[in-house]
Amino acid sequence: MKNILFLLVLCLGAGREHAQRDTITFRRTFLGTTYRYQGDLLSTRKLTRLIANDAEAMAMLNKAKTNQAVATVLSCAAGYLIGYEVGRTIGGGGNMRPGFVAASVVCFGIAVPLGNQAGRQVGRSVRIFNSKRGGRTPIYWW
Repeated sequence: MKNILFLLVLCLGAGREHAQRDTITFRRTFLGTTYRYQGDLLSTRKLTRLIANDAEAMAMLNKAKTNQAVATVLSCAAGYLIGYEVGRTIGGGGNMRPGFVAASVVCFGIAVPLGNQAGRQVGRSVRIFNSKRGGRTPIYWW
């Protein structure tokens, strides 16, 4: 019984490893998401080159890049607006002006959902790429 169980686990593990060789895997961590293809860590540029031949996946990846760029600009603007006001207040420039704080909150409130959407769109483009190659996309959460 132990031998059969061992062989079953061995076969499933080997099949899983073989199925993942031609697919892109991604792992979500606290600090972000990492993408791997055949054991190699992919940067955004390498991921773009790898997906470039698939028009549907590439369109989704381009949407994700656009959303991420807008989210980055809005986050920087939010940080500048709140940082300027806090620095001015600490430096003795008077009370905080509510217009700057409100603008910062609005920019940040728009940037966070855009950044989250960009991450989901990259995941969709990877899933599209993998589905056309006959594989599934394993997602690791650790």
